[in-house]
Amino acid sequence: MNMKEDLTLSVRAMFLSPIESMLLILGLALSIGATASGFGMFGKAVEDGKQMLKLSEFREIVVRPKESAEDMLQPLVETSEDDDFNLDFEDLDAKSVSPAISYSYISSRTRLRINTSALLERIANREQPPEVQAEPQTEQSAQPTSPADAGQAQAAQPQQSQPQDGRPPEPSLEDLATVEGPEPTVDELAGYEVSDEFFMAMNINAAQGSVFTAQDVANGSKLLVLGANVAATLYEDGEAVGRQIASFDRIYTIIGALEETGTVYDDMFFTPSELASDSTGAQAARGPTGGGNESLHFSVDDATQLESAEAQLTSWFDSIYGVGMVSISVPREEAEAIISRNEKIAIITLVLALAGLLIASVNVSNILYSRTLRRRKQIGILKALGATRRDVFTMFLSEGGLLLVVGAVFGIAIVLAFSQILSSANGEGSFNYLAVALGVLVSSIITLAFTVVPALQAAKVPPAEAMRVE
Repeated sequence: MNMKEDLTLSVRAMFLSPIESMLLILGLALSIGATASGFGMFGKAVEDGKQMLKLSEFREIVVRPKESAEDMLQPLVETSEDDDFNLDFEDLDAKSVSPAISYSYISSRTRLRINTSALLERIANREQPPEVQAEPQTEQSAQPTSPADAGQAQAAQPQQSQPQDGRPPEPSLEDLATVEGPEPTVDELAGYEVSDEFFMAMNINAAQGSVFTAQDVANGSKLLVLGANVAATLYEDGEAVGRQIASFDRIYTIIGALEETGTVYDDMFFTPSELASDSTGAQAARGPTGGGNESLHFSVDDATQLESAEAQLTSWFDSIYGVGMVSISVPREEAEAIISRNEKIAIITLVLALAGLLIASVNVSNILYSRTLRRRKQIGILKALGATRRDVFTMFLSEGGLLLVVGAVFGIAIVLAFSQILSSANGEGSFNYLAVALGVLVSSIITLAFTVVPALQAAKVPPAEAMRVE
């Protein structure tokens, strides 16, 4: 018997029991698809973890002030709950305590409100005095009132010049700066106030223009460096570098646009840090206690030195401010915990998928064995006509292999569909297809191994005994 005859008999056997064959194919497709998806999820979790830990922000040590006096263990100076404890540029000198630290910078979240034409028009309409219509006076209303009544009436009039709800009054039209040129497409931007070493620590370069320098930070220059997405969409023509933006009474010059990073920085702007106060044009987001949100970042080149650098920084800040006055954290530790959790979830999913594959493979073996029993007479006739044990073995193995191939094709389709669903749901990339291919290969080997047993049993059937079966 040749390969063509084996395939012909295998296809005929499938059509003789169509429902049974369809159920087998469906079970194999689901189990192979689940197993391949499990391999793909595990491979993606490992790959994503490696890529995450390559990011520069996971080679940093972050130092922040404690949020309240209750969080401080042993301050050197007694402080009240109303006192703000903020870090400043001088604290960046802590970089010198550890040779492992390459860069240090200060960072704080901020927002930039742009003086758009809509804002100017709204303020102009607010400042325009309303038209007052004179009411006709009757003789009684024209009569002079008593001094007491006049005083009460004057007190009842609202004081328009007083701010409402304790908030400072909005700026007047005279306080707002304006610039020439096209207007931005948005009225507000989110970003960070940083010092100059931020760009070196993050290994981010300017695609257009340049980034600001230490001298720019020292001079308090009003400069902006835009992330890739912000630079591309801030103006309708996509040209941002060299233009100016007015924010309250300040004018900022856009000096550069960063290269695309694939991170949140693509949607941010960066301006020289000045530990923004409430009077700045770029209004800083404030913390829950009313203090600043600035943080110090110390970057190392070798992630294995983070632990020693953290210990040295802790000792330095404790000696300057007191034990527990600052919070020192290593984002890499949290990232590693998240990666470990994701990998464990992927492993559990893979184990469950392999269990399903094992059950499906056992079912394939049992059904092929039952087919062997039902076709013993056919086996006897084939052997009487000259078929060898090897021919019978190959015939049943081909039948199992055909079921496996069809099931694997549908299983791969399930993997691709599942990958697209995950990609559209969470916006992340698809599976690691090398791992998916490995999953399909492992699933096929396991399933094929379970078809060997009934094929061997069919090959061992004696011709004389097989011919006596009714």
